Amino acid sequence: MKLNLKISYRQVSKPVLFLVLGAISTAIGPFFVEFSSVDAVGNTFYRLLIGAIFFLAYSLFKNQLFFSTKSFSMCLFAALALVLDLAAWNQGILSIGPGLSTVLGNLEVVFLCLIGWFLFREKHSSLLFKMICVIAVGVGMLIFPYFFSVSSKATWGICLAIGSSFFYSIYLTILKDISIKNPKLNAICMLNWICLLGAFILGVFIYLNPHLSFSIPTTNSFYFILINAVLSQIIGWWLITAGIKYVKLSISGVILLLQPALTFMLDAILFGKNTQPIQIVGCLVLLAAVAATIRFEKKTET
Repeated sequence: MKLNLKISYRQVSKPVLFLVLGAISTAIGPFFVEFSSVDAVGNTFYRLLIGAIFFLAYSLFKNQLFFSTKSFSMCLFAALALVLDLAAWNQGILSIGPGLSTVLGNLEVVFLCLIGWFLFREKHSSLLFKMICVIAVGVGMLIFPYFFSVSSKATWGICLAIGSSFFYSIYLTILKDISIKNPKLNAICMLNWICLLGAFILGVFIYLNPHLSFSIPTTNSFYFILINAVLSQIIGWWLITAGIKYVKLSISGVILLLQPALTFMLDAILFGKNTQPIQIVGCLVLLAAVAATIRFEKKTET
């Protein structure tokens, strides 16, 4: 079967476009984490806190601050899953670098396919499974050079990064469940409580851990943290949260693989990393699979 990978704006539904733009926005954030000279946990805390401040102000302005107790408890679980995801991913960055950690931390498509099938009874076509196989090949090509320099530290980092994929898929599943059960619930209101609860959890953790600190060393560090929060938490996750409830979990997982692919590309351009030919081809394979999946999602809606 021949696949047409050309995509125009009219061919892409609005929710899918939101997911694509959200993935692009979150792909840029990790580099500002590296520029900030602040530890991974501190970066995560401020990212959630700044996002919470913005979303809280918006919710108060729209008078959409409160919702059901059941939804609040689900937001607590979502916040916990997000904290575990970001903590594992950030520690993976420290162990194996941002490129590989971001790729392995975004393999949620496998977990989302299983969760969508078991919990939501989503039916998957043979084309989607073919795209997952193509994605597996692309990921293998991206991480292939690292196989020759594996140490105990790298092995631990790889395990943490893959673990972050699992927690990320749990987070996305909870978001979808909340959205389905509360169709009138504003995405900003939901993100507000997730960010507030996540920042509270991390704040307590930092306070109790003597090796961690709330300090920000320089003014430039603050600007980099702010930019990361705006791109990743405010813009990126508002777009993803607004779009995910209208798109199948399995399709969402494939589209969101744009983020690690673009992070790899930016890593190569900015820092000269991951520039081996096999990695460049692997990145292109990932992007082609995402393009084919977006087109497939549009056909299933018509």
